[in-house]
Amino acid sequence: MIIPGIARYVMKMHNRKTHKALDILFFCPRWGADAVDWETFLDQVVDAGYHGVEIGLPDGTAEAEMILELINRRNLLYILQHYETTAPDFENHRTEYKNRITRLASYQPYLINSHTGRDFFTAAQNRILLHDAKEIADAHGLNITHETHRSRFNFAAHVTHDFLDNDWLKLTLDISHWFCVAETMLEDQEEIVTDTIPHVAHIHARYGHTQGPQIDQLDHQKWDYIKERHLQVWDKIIAYHLQHKSQQIGITTEFGPWPYMVSASPLENGHTIQFEWNRTLMTLLKTRYKTLR
Repeated sequence: MIIPGIARYVMKMHNRKTHKALDILFFCPRWGADAVDWETFLDQVVDAGYHGVEIGLPDGTAEAEMILELINRRNLLYILQHYETTAPDFENHRTEYKNRITRLASYQPYLINSHTGRDFFTAAQNRILLHDAKEIADAHGLNITHETHRSRFNFAAHVTHDFLDNDWLKLTLDISHWFCVAETMLEDQEEIVTDTIPHVAHIHARYGHTQGPQIDQLDHQKWDYIKERHLQVWDKIIAYHLQHKSQQIGITTEFGPWPYMVSASPLENGHTIQFEWNRTLMTLLKTRYKTLR
């Protein structure tokens, strides 16, 4: 059964029995597993029970096609990431952004998750990039979601709020970044969080806090409220998708490697710890929402 308490929003919507089952698909990040060969990594993903992977795709066509072949062979879905475009000059940035997004769209992924814009671009410039992405998404018949991330157009909750007048805007919500930027758990911006939820098409699940994007211990009681606060937000997203009869929503469990994982040295292979943290969170969320599937 769904865990009670902070899942009351999910229970309320689920008990109406006016919707079809909501598929919650879980994705494993390639981030942090770069030292692991693709065959081994993908076998771990399948064995852990993920539905797919979220990956960056190398520029080389042959290598990219080899990776996608390995993924398809295992019947996994794939989300392609765009994060490489960082040019400070807007026109150069825009050209590179469009080229990279168009290339990723040609592979017809489950969706493209994009780190879009820069925090120092004007709102008008960032809006141009969002419209560029929408045109590419419409042309290829797929979803492009824009991850809430430090240094990007949507680095903070109150800044992102000004962009929500675009009804078509789709976000990957990684709220750990917003908690860190605001130095609060956004209890003082609850209305903005609520207004954001209809735009959330994908979730990056990780526990962050007011002084960093990731906790240092997974099970220590000092983080209990931090974890509960994340679950409150995720529950409301799931409840929204139930209420609006969505067919699917994806969740990438995205605990990261060093320096996100401060317990792992950059000279060590922290992938095993990171992978287990991500699998543990996936198991918790599968249990929490299992009656919805």
